[in-house]
This record gives sequence, C-alpha cells and structure tokens, in this order.
Amino acid sequence: INGPTDLAAREDLSIASVMGGLSLANSRLGVVHGFAAVLGGMFEQAPHGAICACLLPHAFELNANKLKAFVDDHKSDDASSRDTPAFLDACVKLERFQEVAALVTGQPSASVEDGVEWMQALMRDVNIPPL
Repeated sequence: INGPTDLAAREDLSIASVMGGLSLANSRLGVVHGFAAVLGGMFEQAPHGAICACLLPHAFELNANKLKAFVDDHKSDDASSRDTPAFLDACVKLERFQEVAALVTGQPSASVEDGVEWMQALMRDVNIPPL
C-alpha cells in the first residue's frame, strides 16, 4: 500500500489473495457477495472488489453482533439449552469472528469492534470510496 516496491508486502498480499480465493471456493458465499452482485449489476462502473470491501465491515459487525446476542440470550437459560447444536455452533462462529479480528489487527485480545475499525481504516488507506 505504502510502497509498491516492497516485495515482502507484495508477497504477503498475494498470499492473502490466494487464501481469500480458496476460502471463497470452499464456502457458501454470504451477504457481502450477495449484495455486491446486485449492486454491481446496478452500478457497472463499481468494481466488485470495492463493493465487497465497503460491505465487509458492516456484514462482519452485524453477523458477529447477532451471534453474540444469541449466545448471551442462551447463557442465562438452563444448562440443557447450552448443549444444543445451535448454541454450540453460535459459540464456535463467534470465536471465529474474534479470531479474525485478532489476526487482522495483530492484537491477540482484539474485539470484533477492533476488527471492524481495522477494516474501515484499510479501506481509507487504499482509497476505496464508501458506497
């Protein structure tokens, strides 16, 4: 971003791009790609990647907050409700959001909000205009 001649940074971005592609190829696409496809059809001049970048922080935050609310609602229930597949799945997914936040920020104790702020800052740093 700050130095196109920085070969180590370019290599890191290339690896991140490949990892992103592998992730997309092996998962169900979610709200970001769903909306980006529609918006891209409406605004042909808008690059698909830029639309995805604009939507990602919002989708990341919304999905994590919904999972957190679900987990919090069921924590106060009796123990049998915490042994359900839905509760356990939500806990695992919420941990993944926190892990992503830690990875992108480089801070092991990063919160989902920290991850969202990092994503928004990256968009500004690479001059992706907001929607």
